[in-house]
Amino acid sequence: MEIAIQNWIVDKYDDFKQIEMLSMAGFKYVDWNLQRYHKSGDMANEGFDNCTKYFTKLKAKCDECNINICQTHAMFPTYMKGNNEQFVLTVLESNFIATKILGAKYTIVHPMMPFKWEGKENRPLRLEKNIKFYNEIAQLAKKYDIKICIENMFGFIAGVGKFNETACSRYEEMLEIYNRLDDKECFCFCLDTGHANMNYKDKLTDVIYALGSNIEVLHLNDNNGLMDFHTLPGKGNINWQKVMSALKDIGYNGIYNFEIAPSSLGLFNKQKRLKEIRCELEVFMSKF
Repeated sequence: MEIAIQNWIVDKYDDFKQIEMLSMAGFKYVDWNLQRYHKSGDMANEGFDNCTKYFTKLKAKCDECNINICQTHAMFPTYMKGNNEQFVLTVLESNFIATKILGAKYTIVHPMMPFKWEGKENRPLRLEKNIKFYNEIAQLAKKYDIKICIENMFGFIAGVGKFNETACSRYEEMLEIYNRLDDKECFCFCLDTGHANMNYKDKLTDVIYALGSNIEVLHLNDNNGLMDFHTLPGKGNINWQKVMSALKDIGYNGIYNFEIAPSSLGLFNKQKRLKEIRCELEVFMSKF
């Protein structure tokens, strides 16, 4: 089983330094988070030529350091204040260009999930809006020959340990979106174990069995079921034996990618700690 890490864990460093650090720590596969480009607006404002040039250089650095970008994470949130649809589509296309250049097959694209759409009563609205949204970007996915991964989400805190229903926080909603898409071959699911733990607690594996073999990408991380901490496995209350058995049962044979927060590196000697984390993940995976 191949192990990957998301570059978010070293997000405070520039991209080229991140690649060097991950390579020196012994990682070979990386999930590349493209969020920083959405924040800066560079990709949308400077045009696709600059995007192409930048990620061509970054791919060369990956090759130099023997790093394989196995998947990317596109911009989020995908619903912008004022519903600036063209900006979202432009940034997403630049994300897809980056994904293609980096050599990844998959990119994770969050559903649209503004506060005002939360609650079970708003499920029909969320379905309508997100089916339309994913159908629109399917054309871009086909253009760049990549696959869009729909991730399970969680609602915002409504009380201690309680969460509102939001887009794709329930697997039933994920399945209905997927089943109503025009071109299903452009899509699959990304399972985020931390999000699932917050919504489903001890029934987390219900999500895995429901989504089944359409889970092709993972965001593995732990938490206490109350906050989305993105900790290492064993630092929260997820039953990993059940999770890993369920993934085996559905025939998952992809890369086991870990989405771990930068706080896991601690305050000192981050390069040493990054290598320790890689070793800890290898020990963890050897149990299954």
